[in-house]
Amino acid sequence: HQANPKAFAQNMSLPALKFKASQFKAPFRFVYSHSSGVAASKQPVMLQNFTPGKPQPNEILVRMQAAPINPADINMIQGTYGALNGVSNGGARPIHDNGEFYVAGSEGVGVVEDIGDNVQGFQKGQRVIPARPAQGTWASHITADADNWMPVDEDIPIEYAATIGVNPCTAYRLLEDFGSHLKDGDTIVQNGASSMLGYAMTQLARDKGLNVVNIIRNRPDEAGLQERLNGLGASVTVSDIFARTKRMHDFLGELPAPKLGINTTGGDQLRSMTTWMDNDSTVVTVGGMSRKPIVLPTSALIFRNLQFRGFWLSRWVLENSKEDRQRMINELAEKIKARKLVLFMERWKASEFDLAYHEHNKDFKTRKQVIMFDEL
Repeated sequence: HQANPKAFAQNMSLPALKFKASQFKAPFRFVYSHSSGVAASKQPVMLQNFTPGKPQPNEILVRMQAAPINPADINMIQGTYGALNGVSNGGARPIHDNGEFYVAGSEGVGVVEDIGDNVQGFQKGQRVIPARPAQGTWASHITADADNWMPVDEDIPIEYAATIGVNPCTAYRLLEDFGSHLKDGDTIVQNGASSMLGYAMTQLARDKGLNVVNIIRNRPDEAGLQERLNGLGASVTVSDIFARTKRMHDFLGELPAPKLGINTTGGDQLRSMTTWMDNDSTVVTVGGMSRKPIVLPTSALIFRNLQFRGFWLSRWVLENSKEDRQRMINELAEKIKARKLVLFMERWKASEFDLAYHEHNKDFKTRKQVIMFDEL
């Protein structure tokens, strides 16, 4: 889906982003700072021109083609992400001025433009994605250690290649690491189902023969979103308001009680979700978009033995091999080519970043915003 920038009004609750058109004619990157002096005088995301470094031994130069805007990217910019420094945030690195600025962006896709000495397994023109998170992907060029990159299938659409590394991988790992005991006909439930993670969970679970119960926020386009999610394979899609009513038990009908729950919102949604989950089931929290504390009924812990876990993909990446991640990426790419994994995105030219940024921060969005660095 190609976005029409004239169709989108800016969200005036966010600071305005202003960039000079001339800056996009040279190598550029979108940066942020947590320095009080910079933050007080500048907009949250700034555009900098720079000279890409020539690859040193064991390094490659990547020309970025596309990168999405993820909620975690905004949290990093705002300084509200759960882990912000050094290795704990997946390796985001300061770029100059005594660490005052950071390059934003956690995933994307590019092509190898130059190769340093001693690099094996890469060739010029090859399509690559970050092997580790927080590589500063909102940039026209990145020079980095070759081990920080990995090949991605050349035959999937560029938007899919740019977004395969976070949400589809999270959905894949949730089913593999917490749902391996599930069998055909079992049920899972997830809130926040209108996100890209929700879309991916719905389709990957359906492909395993699982029933999927989706909970979405009460919204103006609820009927259309229910139709989309059910078309992707969901058994039931309901609003968070309906899910908190006594009618929800009856609405589930003959579906088996969910054995796995995925929580991306927190707050009261999680408490209501646990009331109709199976005994001894597992709930995994991967986000907190409501920005409210998790509320749990005591009975779920004592009498029904529900297990509550957390999952962070960045930690999994750092604790597992690059080969394991490559196998996961390859399997997801095959599902994309087979149309077993369909995602919803809007493309924006790099010079339209301000519009994409504001569109991302709107309520009730159902598509991922992807910045096309090859399109100015």
